Formats: sequence, C-alpha cells, structure tokens
Amino acid sequence: MLQQVASNKMMNDRKTLMQILVSIGIFCGTSLIGCQPALSVPSPNMTGLSAAIHKACSDGKDAVISQPKSAAAWGHLGKLYMAHDFGNEAMTCFRHASKLDKQDGKWIYLQGILLEESDLEASKAVYRETLKVDDKSAIVRYRLGKVLARLGRLDEARAEFQTAAELKPKEPAPRLALARLDLSAAKWSSAEQNLKLASTLAPYCRDVKLELARLASRQGNWTEALGYENSAQLATTPEVSLNDPWLKEVFDLELAGQASSERADQLLAAGQFAAAAKMLQNVVRDHPELSRARLNLAIVLWQLGQIPESQREFQQLVTRFPDESTGYLAWGRLLASVGRFQEAKRRFEQAIDKKADAAEANSMLGMIEERQGHLEVAAECYQRAIHAAPDIASAYLALAAVYQQLGKPSQANHFLELAMHLKHPDEIVRREIERQFREVANEPESASALNPANFSPSGVAK
Repeated sequence: MLQQVASNKMMNDRKTLMQILVSIGIFCGTSLIGCQPALSVPSPNMTGLSAAIHKACSDGKDAVISQPKSAAAWGHLGKLYMAHDFGNEAMTCFRHASKLDKQDGKWIYLQGILLEESDLEASKAVYRETLKVDDKSAIVRYRLGKVLARLGRLDEARAEFQTAAELKPKEPAPRLALARLDLSAAKWSSAEQNLKLASTLAPYCRDVKLELARLASRQGNWTEALGYENSAQLATTPEVSLNDPWLKEVFDLELAGQASSERADQLLAAGQFAAAAKMLQNVVRDHPELSRARLNLAIVLWQLGQIPESQREFQQLVTRFPDESTGYLAWGRLLASVGRFQEAKRRFEQAIDKKADAAEANSMLGMIEERQGHLEVAAECYQRAIHAAPDIASAYLALAAVYQQLGKPSQANHFLELAMHLKHPDEIVRREIERQFREVANEPESASALNPANFSPSGVAK
C-alpha cells in the first residue's frame, strides 16, 4: 500500500514537472528573439563628438540590429565608423558585410585601405582579393601599386600603375606614380613623357612641378629646373589622387567637415578655384571650428584676385584662432603681394610673436627691409631666420646678398660657404650658391634683386 502511494506521488510530480517544462517551452516559443543571444555590434567611444555624429552612428547600429543579415546595413555602419576614424570598428563591420555579400568588392577594398596604416602585406592581399571580383578597377590597381612600391616591389608596382593609367587615361595620379618610378631608375625619357602628361592633366599640382624640376636638374638643365621650382611655389595642392567612388561614399558620410576640405583640395588640384572656394565657404559656414578650411579659403580667394574678401577671411581667422601663427604669416604674404609693406611687416611680426622660431616670417621681414633699403635690419632678420631653421639654404643666400650690397664680401663669402655645406635634395641650390660666389668675386658692389614672385601664395594649408 505504501509502495503504491509513493508510486502515485512520483507520477504526479513528473506531470507537474512536465507542465512546468511545457510552459517554459511555450513561453520561449512566443518570445524566440528574446531567448537568442544579443547581436554584437561594435560601438566605439564617441565622447566629445557632435550630436549629429552620435545620431548617425546610433541609427546605423539600429539598422544592423533590425537587419543582421544585410550586407548593406553592415557596410553603411562601417563607412560611418571609417568616416569618423573608428578604424577597428569599421573593419569589423566590413568583414561582416563581405561575408554576407561576396560579390561586392567594395567591402573588401575598404578593408585594404584601413590595413594600409598597419599591415602592408595584409593590405596587398586584400587588394588582390578585390581584383578577383573586379579586375578592371583602376582605383584598386592604383592602390595596390602604391602598396607594392612601399614594399619595394617596384616592377610589380609599375605594372599596376600602368594598368591604372590605361584604364583611366585622363587621370594624372597613375602617370605621376610611374614618373617617380622612372626617376628612381634613371629612365629620363620615360619620366619626362609621364610628367608632361601629368602636368597637362593637373597643371596646378605642386608635386608634378617639383618632379619636373628634379628631372631637369638630373639632366643639367638648371634654368628650366629653377623655373619649375618657382612655378611649384604658386601651385595650390601638393598631390593628386585617382578618382575613388567607393572612398567618396565614405567621405560623403563624414560629418566633421574634413572630407569636404579634402574634396576642395582635389578641386584646387584640377584648377577649379571657384568651385573650391564655394565648397570651402560651405565648410567654414557649417564648421567654424576648422581653422585649416578658413585659411585655405582665404588663400584661394587671394588667388582668385578677390583681395577684400580674402582679407576678411584672414581677419576672421586670426580673430577666431589668435594663437596660430600660420594665419598671420599668410596674411602678411597677401599684403606684401599688393605692396602694403608696412601692414605686411606687422603681420609677420605677429607671426613671430605667436611662434618665436618662425623662420619664414623672419625671412619675409628681411625681404621687405631689404626692398626698403634697410640693409642692416634685413641682415638681422635673415640671421634670426637662420637661427630658427639652420638647414634652409635660402636664408643664407639672402644674407650673403645683403652683405654683398653692404660692400662686405668676406661676410658674404662666409655665409655662402655655410650654405654650400648644407645638405640639398638636388643641385639647384648648389648652382645658385656657385653663381653668387662668382658674383661676389667679380662684382662686390652689385645689388640683389627682390623677386616680387616671392610674395605670391605659397600654397594651401595641409
């Protein structure tokens, strides 16, 4: 009897347990998503960033959570993170996107760009994977060529640059890259051909002009080399880049103004000054905290001949950023270029006050004092420039010229000898030093001319 009771109790307990388990199962069945582990979406520290950036990234994360199998959602979030310098988080998103959509090379390619900063071999491998999806992509070929060149694999780099140039014959960047390889291999004829074409495609690129100067000096064409060096001082941007539609998608999501500034630089490289000015005006309006954009806007307006507008931007620049010497220096150059030398001197003095080792400001002061006949004062300015930047030959040459005008050939020779012992990237400066040596020996009383081109814009800020 007791045994039967015990058996019945056990049966009842089992039924109760089964009911409990069934209830739990039904509950989980009606709330399946809640029972799954939470989706891991990268979330960087965005402390100090604007509310617009916070909202854009938050919306991007919500899209991934609601569509975890969407390559587009993961890719969009990755581009947002990449646009705002969250490289690790962007890499995670792009890896998810490339796994979900193996036919879109964009997500692999953007990983390659991120890897360029830390692992060139991995970046090279990623670009080769991208070419398996689209072997006709000029930008992937160009990027791969740059990585191969940095790895010292120059023949492979040349092949990629050549393919990029053939795919995009109106783009100057591959031609410039090929010319640099030619110069390093002493292939003068090929270098000249590529540089002339690059110069035609990008007439305002400083690096193209400097490479032309390097080629001319290697060939002993010193006058031509000096001409290219002078024209490089008037160029607006240092480099040209191949048009990159995939990277542009990243730039278009950037909400801090930097990408727009870079696009303005590209417009400048193409000689589209008015379009660059318009874009920079928009950047300055939306991001008044960006000093570089305002400085570049002031310089571009100067180059467009809009002197009053340029001066207003310089005034805004030094008012908002009173401790940055670059604004005073560029403003002084503008004033000197239109003959307002006393005002220019004041701006150069302000640049020196903000940065005591401002070698260029002291050199510019020396040029103005020399022009006005204050040779002893000019000599002091050039000496301060040399003290601030002892490796720059131009100040030595200027000081030697002043001493030559003062009838002090021994002092002139002393500074020419000091300049001769500096390390120079090419023979152009050395030839100028030799010319001045001959001038001191033959015509100790001759005067040095102040070239007005020295007061022209020296390029936008980088």
